[in-house]
Amino acid sequence: MAHHYAGPPQPQPGPNPYLAPQGQQPAPQPPHPGHGAPGGYGPPQPGYGPPDGGYGQPQPGYGAPQPPYGTPQPGYPQPGPPPNVPPPGYATPQPTGVREPIVLGDLTVSGATITVPSGPLPLKGATWAALDRSQTNEKVTAGGVFEAVTDVLFGWLPSSITDAVTTGHVEVVVVSAGVRHTTTVPVDSRQAVKNVFDQVEYLRVVSA
Repeated sequence: MAHHYAGPPQPQPGPNPYLAPQGQQPAPQPPHPGHGAPGGYGPPQPGYGPPDGGYGQPQPGYGAPQPPYGTPQPGYPQPGPPPNVPPPGYATPQPTGVREPIVLGDLTVSGATITVPSGPLPLKGATWAALDRSQTNEKVTAGGVFEAVTDVLFGWLPSSITDAVTTGHVEVVVVSAGVRHTTTVPVDSRQAVKNVFDQVEYLRVVSA
């Protein structure tokens, strides 16, 4: 009978070194560095986790009440007065009198003084009045005739040969410190009359 060759003997598996023998508990494995007991992690590392005392605890310097707005801080310059405002106790000088001398007849106003032939008077508190004593008439003048002839030569409509002529004066009255003074200012045109009245009105303002 022929024999069948089964080949070389097969190696038998040995015991598993990682398995505990029957009837014994597996040996505990050493904990991995950085981990604690089985089922959790080790103690918190420095710099991680909540601060001591738990969350929600105010940190030193955080949430401290701030001083009211405008309170000077140590080390900072103290706030000064607003610009263009004089410090307390300092009186701002008020402009008084006129800037330039004004001459009306025989009186002169300079600064805060009225000078009349009887002597100086204070400008402050003085009262003023002006009366128009002038007259304006239409008269034929050489200038008016010349303009009319020139207009005709150039074919223009002839202008009036009369001009307005103003004569007389404006009477100015001032009362200051119980003294009344009257003077006259000669005028030769309506514009001159207006100028005198404007000056008197200005003196009323600076005398108040």
